[in-house]
Amino acid sequence: MNKIGDNQIQIRFTNLNRTIHSKIYIQLNTTTHESRVMIGSANYSATAFGNKKQYEELLVYDSSYNKKLTDYYLQRYEDIKSDTIDFVPDRVKKKIKSEEMKVLTLSNEESLEILQERMDAVQAIVAIPDVLDESIKATKQVLAQADEEIKKELQSVAATKQLIEIVTKPTKGKIAFIKSAQFVKQKEQIITKVLHEKKIVKEFKDNRINLIYSEIDSQILLKNNHDDKLVSYAKKADESILREKLILLEKFISAYTQYTMNNEGDTQKRIFEAILYSFSSVYIWRLREEAIHQQGREEIKSAIPLFMLIAGMAQSGKTHLIKFISQIMGNHGEYYHYIKQAKLSSMNQINPQIINQFFCEEKLTPIFVDEIEKDYYSSTSTSSGYKGESYIKNLTNAKNGKHPCMIATSNTDFSANSQVMRRMYYIQLNNPFDSDKKEETAEYFTNILNEFGVELYQDFLFHLEEKFLEGIKIDVNDILAPARDVFLDYFERLDMKIPSYFSKNRIDDYYLRGKVMWGDLYKVKYKGFKEDKKANIILLDDEYVFGSKMSANREKKELLQYLPIGVLREEKGIVRLDYQKFFRFIEKKSRNSGFIAKILQG
Repeated sequence: MNKIGDNQIQIRFTNLNRTIHSKIYIQLNTTTHESRVMIGSANYSATAFGNKKQYEELLVYDSSYNKKLTDYYLQRYEDIKSDTIDFVPDRVKKKIKSEEMKVLTLSNEESLEILQERMDAVQAIVAIPDVLDESIKATKQVLAQADEEIKKELQSVAATKQLIEIVTKPTKGKIAFIKSAQFVKQKEQIITKVLHEKKIVKEFKDNRINLIYSEIDSQILLKNNHDDKLVSYAKKADESILREKLILLEKFISAYTQYTMNNEGDTQKRIFEAILYSFSSVYIWRLREEAIHQQGREEIKSAIPLFMLIAGMAQSGKTHLIKFISQIMGNHGEYYHYIKQAKLSSMNQINPQIINQFFCEEKLTPIFVDEIEKDYYSSTSTSSGYKGESYIKNLTNAKNGKHPCMIATSNTDFSANSQVMRRMYYIQLNNPFDSDKKEETAEYFTNILNEFGVELYQDFLFHLEEKFLEGIKIDVNDILAPARDVFLDYFERLDMKIPSYFSKNRIDDYYLRGKVMWGDLYKVKYKGFKEDKKANIILLDDEYVFGSKMSANREKKELLQYLPIGVLREEKGIVRLDYQKFFRFIEKKSRNSGFIAKILQG
């Protein structure tokens, strides 16, 4: 250690764009000042000279015999040394000399300072991109491959651990396997969390464009389905083109008030929010990884949804929207029709098994699905491992690596429990298009689609990647914040006014809808809400609040599913709500707390 501090031993590495293949060994006699130089192919080791299967040479010259040659190689050594960097920084050597130590320890701050010095020493990468391009790509490729191997190993260990946890339980202080009857109940967890899904072969054809993320290039690439050729998909667009596309985007969004029955400005914000999530969808996997890294909690990824559902009444423009998004993202406006029993030979229909298969691949293009059934999200049946509450929850919790997202439409007859809804991005469209303007509306949308192209989306990907490289803070309450910033940069750079459709915060329509429904229910049937402010509870009179018809049970279940986590304290038997959280949710004051209300209640 002391010899390193005194520079008696040095380990040096080459500067950028330099390769040293020379083998020069120099010995100096400090008394006579004579020198010995050895050159050749051999490493200066017993192993090299003792290898009978490999020929090596080493020529030896002494200065007493040929001083010109030894002086030449002494200078040659100095020239090579001047183009290298000492592996051990000066600050470390000073620390070694100032402190008696056998083991060197560095603080985090010292390590970071040394890293910065090393980067300065080998020159800033941005200064010589042509020189570094190939070597950096090669290094990143090696690191990416190593990273993949480590991920596979960790996934295998995690799967084994999960399987053991699922099929065993503590019994009388010992760990025992569960019984076969219990095993059947756990099969859905095993399928989702542990087993590798079998690929669907047969005749099904995935029509989506093949967008993938390259760790080497740090960008989204398009893979040609015919010859597997990779081309860059994230591209900077000319500012004049960006301006043109943003004007077209505003024209598309304005149709949702211009040609609809009600002129609701918030509808435009919802359309933009759906587009924003769709544009960000190819990076959702990365947002999840960044969130885990920043917060140090694996479970945080469950708050970043893999699913966006655009729900709405008939003729509210859901299909127009999903087709438009598919078009401007380069997917040719194509989407799948959801059919629970769709055949694998179908070209445009999709079933839960195929959707699940898509989630198991690294193709990042969203899975666009029109008119999905609500039981895909809300079914409690265990007969299928590819849909329902457990599937949505387990997939969102367990999914690692690169994967696509699903963007689907549905009608307003939708509900799911809070565990599912917190794992979804839900947009509600309640503004139907005017049927008298149907032909005019169709022509309007067609003209916009024909003019739009993919330049805006490609530029968006380019700038979103830049934000990742600069470092972004993930806010799970608004995962689209980086995407909003990209659009804000557009408006500022192009000197355009921030449009009224721009949504500044996450839109959470499911609970907004629930707030209205429960607010109306309380307003009309508040006598069925038995309030106890001191105990902080509300007990519901089922018959009065939900009615006594056969359909009441279904309506009751769906209404309860619109309550956020924490509001519903008990749903079996008499429904019990949290007093404070309920009134905070519906944003109303109690009608049963006044003196007259108490008299009326008896």
